[in-house]
Amino acid sequence: MGASSDNIKGVILDVMGRCEGLTNFDMASKWIYLGCDGDSVFEGIQYGVITQTKEQITPFFIGVHYVAHQTNVAILVLSKLSLVMHIESMLQSLYAFFSDSP
Repeated sequence: MGASSDNIKGVILDVMGRCEGLTNFDMASKWIYLGCDGDSVFEGIQYGVITQTKEQITPFFIGVHYVAHQTNVAILVLSKLSLVMHIESMLQSLYAFFSDSP
């Protein structure tokens, strides 16, 4: 099984139905949002999991792009800058100095 939006949506619905015992009616009235990392499989305008869920299950469904994921991406980009590497090195040195002091 690949990571297509149909497959992912199917797995989510299967888990919610089998493990949580939710019917399609329950999902339509109780399932209001899905948090995701912004990948097009989830947030694609035409075929994403969120779009399919809005069209097929509940029209009031909301997709939420995780802030933690956006922050992680920003940190990964910034950590490659020489200034940031220098500051990080300095902070590690300060930590090592104070952690060894009585």
